[in-house]
Amino acid sequence: YNDDSESNTVLPLSAAVQVNPNQIFVFGGLGANKLHSNQSFVLSVDTDGSKVTETIGAIGENALPVADTFWDSHPINFGGKLYAVQNFTSEEGTLPGKKRVVSFDGKSWAIQSSKN
Repeated sequence: YNDDSESNTVLPLSAAVQVNPNQIFVFGGLGANKLHSNQSFVLSVDTDGSKVTETIGAIGENALPVADTFWDSHPINFGGKLYAVQNFTSEEGTLPGKKRVVSFDGKSWAIQSSKN
């Protein structure tokens, strides 16, 4: 799922992590009509004295391999990669006991594991 009208919106059940002093990487979530999203974008915040400038960029450049949500919305930065525990959804809905671990190395996503 990728809806341009929501590509720069922090969706419910998305995940976010500060990647450097001025940037936050946001990904996944629950979009319009309860469709799971694979969206991603970077929120940059710059200050010049008392002026604060917020810019959204890199929209959709690093889409998740599987569109879904994150109940645990706080990824972990370890060994130069981001790791996040993503929900697992079937046609019946989100499966509370099943998760997948995804990682991002700054260039691409990988599915590390799925757990029942």
